[in-house]
Amino acid sequence: MGMYREMFLASGRPQTAFGAFQFALEVVRKRYPLMTVGTLSTFFYIVERSRSGPLTATDIADDLQLSSTTVFRQCDQLAEGVNGRNGMQLIKKGPHPDDARARALILSLSGLQLWTDLNDLFTPLLEED
Repeated sequence: MGMYREMFLASGRPQTAFGAFQFALEVVRKRYPLMTVGTLSTFFYIVERSRSGPLTATDIADDLQLSSTTVFRQCDQLAEGVNGRNGMQLIKKGPHPDDARARALILSLSGLQLWTDLNDLFTPLLEED
């Protein structure tokens, strides 16, 4: 991630949260070219929300007031893929501990690495404020 940190610092400090998010998307797209703004937002939400317990795609759709179809598609893209397209492998779908019908969304090792890299990149920004 050192190269990305240098690019970030060379480009100047983003003036807005959107600028920081846009830079994060550019960094992520270097590894995952098919990442969209919506899918990255869902990934961030999964990382933050899963700390408080099992999370499903339906939980995300309800919490963010998004269509279930959109969230399920984004989760498929973040996981193993769908319709013959490879996914990003950033999350895994596993059994839900409280509901055998539901699939819990779990951060994969690749997802944890991406989150750690992004966190390392942006932590100095947060500490400056």
